[in-house]
Amino acid sequence: MEWREVAIISLWLIACAYSFPSGSDPLENGLETEARVFLEEYDRRSSEKCFKQASANWNYATDIREETEKIKLQESLEYAKFQKEIWNNITTQFKIRDNFKDPALVRTFKKIAIIGTSASALPEERLKEFQQLKSTMAKIYSTTKTCAYEDATKCDLSLDPDLTEIMKVSRDEQQLRHVWKEWHDKVGGPIRQYYKPYVGFSNEIAKSNNFSDAGAFWLREYESETIKEDIEQLWQTLKPFYQQMHAYVRAKLRDTYGGQITEDGLIPAHLLGNMWAQSWENIYSLVVPFPEKASIDVTDQMKQQGYTPLKMFQISDEFFTSLGLIPMPPEFWKESLLEKPKDREVVCHASAWDFCNRKDFRIKQCTVVTTEDLITVHHEMGHVQYYLQYKDQPMIFRRGANPGFHEAVGDTLALSVITPKHLKEIGLLDSSTPIDDYETSINFLLSMALEKIAFLPFGYLIDKYRWDIFDGTVDSVEPSNYNAHWWKLRREYQGLKPPVERSEENFDAGAKYHVPADVEYLRYFVSKVIQFQFHRSLCLEAGQYDPEDPRKPLHNCDIYRSKAAGSKLAAGLAMGSSRPWPEVMKVMTGQDKMDASAIREYFKPLEDWLILQNAKLAQTPGWQKSKNDLESDARSYLEQVDQLSSQKCYELFVAEWAYATDINDENEKTKLSFSLDIAKLSKEIWQNVTTTFPLWREFKDPDLVRKFKTITILGSAALPDDQYKKYAQLETDMTKHYSTTKVCSFKNKKTCNLSLEPDLIKIMRESRDEEELRHVWTEWHDKSGGPIKQTYKQFVEISNQAAKLNNFKDTGALWLDGYESETFKDDVEELWQTLKPLYQQMHAYVRAKLRNVYGDQFSDDGLIPAHLLGICQY
Repeated sequence: MEWREVAIISLWLIACAYSFPSGSDPLENGLETEARVFLEEYDRRSSEKCFKQASANWNYATDIREETEKIKLQESLEYAKFQKEIWNNITTQFKIRDNFKDPALVRTFKKIAIIGTSASALPEERLKEFQQLKSTMAKIYSTTKTCAYEDATKCDLSLDPDLTEIMKVSRDEQQLRHVWKEWHDKVGGPIRQYYKPYVGFSNEIAKSNNFSDAGAFWLREYESETIKEDIEQLWQTLKPFYQQMHAYVRAKLRDTYGGQITEDGLIPAHLLGNMWAQSWENIYSLVVPFPEKASIDVTDQMKQQGYTPLKMFQISDEFFTSLGLIPMPPEFWKESLLEKPKDREVVCHASAWDFCNRKDFRIKQCTVVTTEDLITVHHEMGHVQYYLQYKDQPMIFRRGANPGFHEAVGDTLALSVITPKHLKEIGLLDSSTPIDDYETSINFLLSMALEKIAFLPFGYLIDKYRWDIFDGTVDSVEPSNYNAHWWKLRREYQGLKPPVERSEENFDAGAKYHVPADVEYLRYFVSKVIQFQFHRSLCLEAGQYDPEDPRKPLHNCDIYRSKAAGSKLAAGLAMGSSRPWPEVMKVMTGQDKMDASAIREYFKPLEDWLILQNAKLAQTPGWQKSKNDLESDARSYLEQVDQLSSQKCYELFVAEWAYATDINDENEKTKLSFSLDIAKLSKEIWQNVTTTFPLWREFKDPDLVRKFKTITILGSAALPDDQYKKYAQLETDMTKHYSTTKVCSFKNKKTCNLSLEPDLIKIMRESRDEEELRHVWTEWHDKSGGPIKQTYKQFVEISNQAAKLNNFKDTGALWLDGYESETFKDDVEELWQTLKPLYQQMHAYVRAKLRNVYGDQFSDDGLIPAHLLGICQY
């Protein structure tokens, strides 16, 4: 009987066991026991299915043909069917699985219940279409050939090793530009048409798994609601260091490429020694601080000593076993593909493979004898060591604690392997080579930073870009901004720009393997951070690092042959994903969070050196953004300003209302305090605008320009804090005096409690007694205006000072700016001259009528006494 029939009968028998008497507690009747039986069967079947799928994938990746592609797709569909079958069983037979008392059982079912690409929302035909779509994109990437710069008819150059080698060694800017454009045009462009439906399928699958979109689905492995914010915080912590290195490299590249490095501070992406500018170690020779010192690029020594790809893997295996870790099994050496074959097409992107049967583990790598590939060997061997350590876990837990853990293991050990101390230990550096002096250390740390630190923004933005596509930030229905958004992020995070004009005909993100291959990328960013946490912990365990001893710096630690370090590492790796990653992190490092302090410790001497060096070179870290990006950022900034200003404005108005309706010292103090807060906020906004958006006057959006013009005119807030306090106090004093002034009654000079409103206003409106009107008018003007004359003189001086700080000649010009007209004074005068005849006619008529009432109060000059017109003011 075939395994398939046995499996079906087994599952049927299990299902039959799920009937319980009415009213009984299924947990008490053994549902958890039945669940464990189910999981044992699942583990066996999933291992078999996984092995078949992995074998088909391997056969295609190591021999790209239509026949192997067809088998690969078929096995992928078979595995998807199996996953869907399991999912259906779980959702029907174990509906109360979240209530299991065994937390390990709950965790197991939670992970199995997420079925990914075999989601029940996709019918078989659509699933087949999705798999074919991904296969087509991967095939374009793996089989594309480009034409040579020196011979346009020679069009047989592949990415590995041809283009990779040119980007690595060439210093001909035109050749680099050609190679970069050829690859991005011929790979990214054709993939673009497939990416839109890929996004649709991916989101549909995510939603059927109860995630909002494919980005959220990818992030589930991190088991954190705040993972995006945590990653952004890690990047913000590391960004200043990256910008220092970027500024130094930019200055050095200008020495080589001259005018290609322009004043915008952005580095053209083709000049950094790598097709995607994700790693800059290949331009080390152009930027090395102390060229006379020893280099850790031991490629020549490796070749002289007869290194082969096989020997490189054997060297790596010996490092792992020196720590007491598990040696590579026989199947590894027999089945792995360690060099690029000459007789067929293969997917050269290095990768480690777990064939799900606890014994067959392989690596596929088109290895070249170089220092760089020696590090890659350790990286891939780290994956296999992880497989070996957790191979006895249930199938569902045979994976990294989070995706970044898997990427970090080999790199952690490579941090020891690449030290000058270790290279000397294994004979790749001459024993007489000095390695402990300051200049050699700076050289070494810069070479490491060109790989590790230069990678960080790229490692972040690859997935940030795809999150934005998946969640609709970039329009996924009509993807008109796919390429524009890609370069927006590359400018913003990496400080890079394309070497040639790009448009929406292009899809440059698709020229990076992981995008068409449907592989999430955040794992690599996480890896670059946590590998230093692992390294610090293992170095402390090995006694190779002492933060208090300058003779034992972290960057010089080599844990080679430390069984203590190996034991600590193995304890964490063996857990697989059986526990949440913070618990595994705690076992390995004593910390339960991802933390950038270790990477900053490691590179501290270099960071200090870069800060001093950039100051000497007059290099300012950072770069300008494009106007389009700036306008987008400006809109976002204004939204934040609007929200914050509205809140502050509300608080000020509440305080002013309280004061205006109850004039007392406490309310006056509160009002002045809020007024000062608003002034400080206005000044902060102005400073942010002038530093972050210095080109706002050149924005294309006139509404944006208008808004920025408004917020850059500060008015009195432009004054220094002490002067603004004086200005606000003078204004308050005058307002307070005006509002609290009392005058004496005409009829009873001892009654001196008349206020402007309602008392004096009523008298002026109703009285026809000329003497009373004269008294009231005089009393008000003498007692309200006279005492503030000196105050007003000071107020005018400070007010004009504020106007000049706003680039106006005086306060009058500042006031008139709101009318946005150079001729406003003349326009108002012209309006007055037009209306003046009508006014004069009315004035003459009123004067004649008033003479009938007040007689000799009118002289022959034609002027009307101001107290006779029924109002105290105007």
